[in-house]
Parts: sequence; C-alpha cells; structure tokens
Amino acid sequence: MKKLFCFTGWLFFLLHSSVYSQETLALKGTVKCYISDDERSTKGAQNVIVVPGFIPKKSGMTGAQGYYELNTSTAFKLLEDKYVYIYYVSACKECLSQTSVFVSSDQVRKNRAGTLWYITVPTVKMNAGCKKTELQPRASDSAFNKVTSLPAKSVDEVSSLNVVTAAPGFLNLLTKLATAAIVSNSGTFFVDDSAAINQVKKNNYGNFLFASPMILTANTGFNFSPYRDNSESVFWNPSVLANSYHSSGIYLFTNLKNNFKLSGYTRINDNITIGAGGIYTKQEEFRETKFKFLGPTISHLRKLKEYAFFLSPSFKLSKKLTTGFALKSIWQSFNLPNKVVITQSPDRNDFTDSMVKRQRFDADVSFSYAITPALRAGVNVMNILGSELYTDAFVLTQANVTVRKLRSLGLGLCYRWKQFNFGADALLTEDDLYDLSVGVNYVPFNNALLSAGFAFKQKSYSASFKWKQFKISWVDDNGLMASEKRPGKSKFLNGKIHSGVVFDF
Repeated sequence: MKKLFCFTGWLFFLLHSSVYSQETLALKGTVKCYISDDERSTKGAQNVIVVPGFIPKKSGMTGAQGYYELNTSTAFKLLEDKYVYIYYVSACKECLSQTSVFVSSDQVRKNRAGTLWYITVPTVKMNAGCKKTELQPRASDSAFNKVTSLPAKSVDEVSSLNVVTAAPGFLNLLTKLATAAIVSNSGTFFVDDSAAINQVKKNNYGNFLFASPMILTANTGFNFSPYRDNSESVFWNPSVLANSYHSSGIYLFTNLKNNFKLSGYTRINDNITIGAGGIYTKQEEFRETKFKFLGPTISHLRKLKEYAFFLSPSFKLSKKLTTGFALKSIWQSFNLPNKVVITQSPDRNDFTDSMVKRQRFDADVSFSYAITPALRAGVNVMNILGSELYTDAFVLTQANVTVRKLRSLGLGLCYRWKQFNFGADALLTEDDLYDLSVGVNYVPFNNALLSAGFAFKQKSYSASFKWKQFKISWVDDNGLMASEKRPGKSKFLNGKIHSGVVFDF
C-alpha cells in the first residue's frame, strides 16, 4: 500500500510539473503618443520596440494601434510573485522609459489551451508627439535586430527585493542603441563600401539554373529522364519530346510569388519537335547597410531576379535514341545600395540604388535512350559555352567579384513498372555534385497522377497531384529562396504551394 501511495504521489508530481512547464508568461499592453504634440489627444504609437529586460530576444514591436504582445517563453511559475521590468525604445531619446509589472496568478488571463498566461501592462504614454516618438521603419528594423541579440538574465538571479532586473550593462547598451536607432540626421548619405563587402547574405545568387530542376520543381527525380510528365522537358531534356505520346503541350507551374515556369512544344513532323519556354525566379532580403557619416546601419532591401528563355528543338534518331538541344538567354539582375536621402518625414527617406544586369547566351545538348522497354536514361550537357553569373552582391569599387560557373551535367534514369514510375536525377557542376534526387509517381485512376520526390543535399522535397488539366503541388525548398519583403502569415505555407495547368494535345 505504501508503494502505491508513493507511486501515486510521484505520478501526481510529474503531471503537476508538466502542467507548470507548459504555462508561460505573456505580456500585452499599449503605447500611446500625442497627436501633433497636443497633450489632450493621443493615439497608439507604432514602431516602438518593447523589451522584456530579463529576456531581450523575446522583444516585440507595437503595431498600428500601439498594441503589443510578448510571449516570453518563460515558465510562469519562475516569475510568480516577482517584479519584471519592461523597457521601451522609441525615436524620442528623452522618452526612453521603463515600467515594472508584478507577476501574480490572480491578474492573469489564460488562452484557450491554458499554455499562455497573459499579464496586462498599464498603458504607457510617451511624453512627445507621435512624429517624434515613432521610429522610422528602416531604423526600427535595425534597432529591433540589435535588441534581440542582447544578453538574457537568469530569472534565478533576483535581487533581495524579489525584482527581476536586466543583465549587467543592459541599460547602457539600450541607451546607446536607442540613440543609434534615432535617425535624426537629414541629408544625403552615400554607402560605405568598406563596410559592405563581408555582409551575410540570404539571397542565393547565380543558383537558379541548378536549383530549378532539382529543388524548385514538382517533378523531382524525373527532370533529366521524364516519361509521364513533360511539363519541364523543354528546360532539362528536350530530346524526350521527339518520342512524346502527344503532338503538342502547354504547361504552367508557379507559386505566384517567386517561382514561375511556362513552356510548350509542338511536333513539326514524325522526326522533329520544337519547344520553347521560360523560367523566372525572384528573391528578396533585408541587409544592414552602412552609410558614410551616418551613425546607425539601415535595413536595405536587396532584390535578386534571375530568369532564362529557351528554344528547344528535338530529333528522333531511332525508336530508342533521340537527341535535342536548347538555345537559351540567361539573365541576372539585382540592386546595390548607392545613397539614401533622409528627411524628417519618414515617407521621404528614399534609397537610390545602382542596378547590376548580366545577360549571357548559351546552349545545351541532350540525349535520351531506351535501354529496355522499362528503363530509360537521359543526359543533358548544359551551358556548354561556359556562362557565369555573380555569386553575391558586391560594391562598385570591389576589385575581385566572384562568379558561379554554370557548365554542368544532368543525368537521369526512369524505371517503369505498371502504375509506378521510379526516377533518379543527378546534377554535376564543374566543382562537385550539386545534388541527387529521387522520385516516384503513380497513376491511381484515369487522368490522375500522384508524384513525390526528395533531394538529398538540400534536404528538400515535393509532392504533387494532377487531375486532368490541373495540378496542385507542395514544394519545400528547405529555405533556399529568400523572401523577406512580403513573407506569408504562415511560414509553413509561405511560397510552398504551387499550382499549374497541363494541356496535352
């Protein structure tokens, strides 16, 4: 009986601890400022950074109504019956303020799941007009990134008054940061080239012709030796079109965001087929950029566009062997910061950028061979003229600019077994193996096709369903393509859903 009581008590303790471990503290509140310096009327102050002193990485920013919510991801029990300090960073240096909140279970409001325990922070009024309080968007982005990198404070190290203070030196850092975040200078500032060379990049420059057949596709594992799905054959192995069951086809594949493919082909006679198409990709990232004689760095939007147009004839040499080639025009375009004009009005802070454009002509040669009735191999020697694209943005005074060589070799195998097709693609560049992908597709019933594939080095995958002329696909590139200007509300769905149309005649 004693053992039963001990076991029951132990189990209750574990369950009780588990419940507490899931209850985290969330803070919410509103920041207000004066309308046109009139103290009698206020409105919500946006772009004010709200910092929980004990864990700055969980900082937030006020929205259009001055409202904010901060999920501290800290167990409520660790902070119960303690004071915590919250700091506010705005464009008003003299308004830099702080407030304290007493964490008590009788003051909380729980979400439906019971995992977040909300404490409402009293409304904070900044003693300045909104124009002098609200950070400019570019400055707020820069300051926010720096705030979230500040050190955290262990909640176990509390003062004798049971107050959770910030980490040592935090206020000094915060004060300096607030001063740097206030872009009070006005005028024209030119980019500091010496500070721009070694910036960390997110955009993947010069990579789209490698990524498109292996990663940014719903035909994973079948692009260099396609059989059932010829929607991308114009790009990666036009030789197979000469043996296509259909005499013509038109195909569209896109996520309506940063990946577009349009292609088509038609048979001229029994031995000649001609196709054409285009690929377009777009990437966007914010980079911290330093300008001469301007204290803070400013978050600057970098845009990268890469695209290519193909003209792809194919020829039937025999029942088993076909060949084709592609003439292509390859384009790369991106912006480089040059200068920024800053005035007291946020709407008039404008960047002037330099544009870099690169265009090259090149060609591919492809072959397809039926080894057995069930097994077919494909080969595509791409960019045989040796075109190159830039591998990153650069500064105009930079002496050595790195480039990516596009010459590469695509190899594919397709094995057919009843309703199933199994495929494998390999892409080799001049330097190494770019990636290896495998795929499978299945015909569940007439006019339908289920497909799935995986690329091993990038660890990306795709899944697709085609019904008659319509296709819906999920393409997860595992973070290959940057898209920061207009990210989707859900990172899970952001740019991954692709749709398309398939017309075979």
